[in-house]
Amino acid sequence: MESRLVNALLDERKSDEDILLLIAEKLSLLSERGAMLEEMLRAEFPNETVELMVPA
Repeated sequence: MESRLVNALLDERKSDEDILLLIAEKLSLLSERGAMLEEMLRAEFPNETVELMVPA
């Protein structure tokens, strides 16, 4: 199943702004999920240092 972002990229009627808004939405969602994962790991391993890193 294709994502809304892929569909927007393939749809010539979508503006750059529409596509950028979808990218921002995806990044926000990933950030929220990362924060939740960090919290879960810190709760599971309270004596360990938890730091999520995003590859460049």
